[in-house]
Amino acid sequence: MPLVWRLAAAVFACAAVFGLTLGTMKPAATYQAATPPKELVQSFENLAFIQRMPQDAVTTYLAADFVDHDPLSGGTRADYLNRLIALAASGSESREIKRLIAEGPFVVVHLRQLRPSGQRPLAVVDIYRVASGRIAEHWSISEPVTEGGQNRLGAF
Repeated sequence: MPLVWRLAAAVFACAAVFGLTLGTMKPAATYQAATPPKELVQSFENLAFIQRMPQDAVTTYLAADFVDHDPLSGGTRADYLNRLIALAASGSESREIKRLIAEGPFVVVHLRQLRPSGQRPLAVVDIYRVASGRIAEHWSISEPVTEGGQNRLGAF
């Protein structure tokens, strides 16, 4: 066997023994393809709003320099976390995702937000921008769901 082939075999054997992925030199266990934006946002929504674990959701999925464009928020990652914590602590609201649409780095979530007794549900559209495997920006619009309006199809 030529020396070149023996050296190549030795390199591949060492990489396998030490769990390295050639070309990246990162441990194989931590090397993964980037999560698609739609999947990432769906995981964030699940952890933050369904499992009601806002601290874990923010730490895991939001970029350190996250910007919230929602006019009801202070705009920072910390402000957004505080809103999520308050929402989770109230336990009185829940979300039903109706549509999840992704194009490039943007993900749109169309949902029905159920509110405390006596308050009309909200029709909400959240828009997220994903960059470098994290949620970098968020926009939100909402309005109370109109029951019995002219359009019988409804908001969903």
